[in-house]
Amino acid sequence: RVNMNIFIMLFITVLTFIIGMMLIKIGLKIYRFFQMKELDKYWGNKEYILEGGEKKALVLYQPSKHNTADKLNRLLAETLQKQGYEVTVNYLCRGERYILEEYEVISLGSPVYMGKISSLVMEYLEKKRPVRKKLIFFITGMFPYREKEFKEIVEKAEEGNEIFCIKGMVNETEEIEEMIRGIFT
Repeated sequence: RVNMNIFIMLFITVLTFIIGMMLIKIGLKIYRFFQMKELDKYWGNKEYILEGGEKKALVLYQPSKHNTADKLNRLLAETLQKQGYEVTVNYLCRGERYILEEYEVISLGSPVYMGKISSLVMEYLEKKRPVRKKLIFFITGMFPYREKEFKEIVEKAEEGNEIFCIKGMVNETEEIEEMIRGIFT
């Protein structure tokens, strides 16, 4: 009888934990959905084009709370422009409007929150499936480069792409420029 009560208590505890984790995960997805809707309303269409050479690059990114992603993706775009690209920059939520076949380089950027890249980047890759491109996955965050942060996104990319992973922080502008230049040498 005692063993059965312990088993039932353990079962209820495990079940409660699993249900709780599922509810947290669902809650986070709902929160992200409404957060992106708000960001979309707030940020709107922020496309700008940096004139350059005949080659074309597309930089799409999710804005971050403290504008780190804005600053660093601007740096990325300017460095690509110096490499001879005409660079189109916009927020990831506006990425559906672009025809990826027109671009040689595509950069997808995301801040990292709680060790995770934005699910918007993953969804974009699944929908658009760029092939035979230079793909730059550019993330921002508080901590230095961690390979595990890129693992899932690299696995989502189609074969046949050249993939480059860069993680930057605001105080690393020279290092970021050097990494980007290294892609093209």
